[in-house]
Amino acid sequence: MGRRGRVAWGPVLLLLVLSPVCAEYLAAYDSTTGDAVALVAGLIVLAPLYGAPALLIREAARRYGLGWTGVLLLALAFGVLQAGLVDQSLFALEYHGIAVWHDMVRGTWLGPLGTSAYDVQNFVGGHVVYSIAAPIAVAEGLAARSGRDRTTWCGRIGLGVAALTWIAAALLVWADERSQQAQPVAPARLLGAAVVVVALVVTAVLLRRRARRAPVDAPAPRWWVVVLVSLALALVNQTLSTTWAGTLGATAALVVGAVLLHRCSRRTGWGPRQAVAVAAGVLLARGGFAFTYDPLTGDVGTGRKLAHDAVVLALVLGACVLAARRPAGERSASGTLA
Repeated sequence: MGRRGRVAWGPVLLLLVLSPVCAEYLAAYDSTTGDAVALVAGLIVLAPLYGAPALLIREAARRYGLGWTGVLLLALAFGVLQAGLVDQSLFALEYHGIAVWHDMVRGTWLGPLGTSAYDVQNFVGGHVVYSIAAPIAVAEGLAARSGRDRTTWCGRIGLGVAALTWIAAALLVWADERSQQAQPVAPARLLGAAVVVVALVVTAVLLRRRARRAPVDAPAPRWWVVVLVSLALALVNQTLSTTWAGTLGATAALVVGAVLLHRCSRRTGWGPRQAVAVAAGVLLARGGFAFTYDPLTGDVGTGRKLAHDAVVLALVLGACVLAARRPAGERSASGTLA
């Protein structure tokens, strides 16, 4: 528990900013790319929209011993909530004026569900990895240097504020004309998404006993091995096509990564450095892949785009390097969120 319910401002602010940076800015896909003023201003909405739920999920994991399995399940619930109910991108045939949107979704369109399998793995899976899990790992890695990685960072008031700002930001996005679909989404589909969200949250809670099992007496993989495996799986997920074959392959990469994370995080040698190594691999893949395409909206010059990619990737990887460094005299740690 945090000291007398006080807010650990450093880790909290880092997570609030890092979550939208990893989720949105690192991908460099829209007209704000390279516009420093627009990017900073965007954090007014994006920090509550992505950072606040990341903080709430992290705090729930710490308070109730949910482990990384619980974090991933709650992140999955957030992904369905965000893409299915807030911006409703899961049910869109056209979205935000993105010219290639229809081509992305039509190949795996599931008529009865009114969604695309590609969208599910891309948006929901993206929220799990980039909006929630990776930022939490990096923030906890940096907090480990001051011994705050295994404590709570907010009291009840702080959590309440985070929840309220998240709701306010979500309502702003929901009311945005650009998020309104040409045809209203059928209530049954929205209800289905809500049921999935509730089921995932309940599952995370029910599985917390498994998260509390004794660590496995086996050495954790070296940090550089973790980076390479994470990078490879993330590149597979990022680069496969929008066809059924590509979507299934990308989903398989996500599932393999989740299973490996669950198994390895229970080993006795697993600590903040390994969790940061997982994050570093996926973030390097996301930021590196951004160099290969132009933004999907707006007219962004090549120089501005490349400068954005380089600066944001350098900042994110810099945070990963700092988070992975061992403080002087650090003793062996076991299990960030284990």
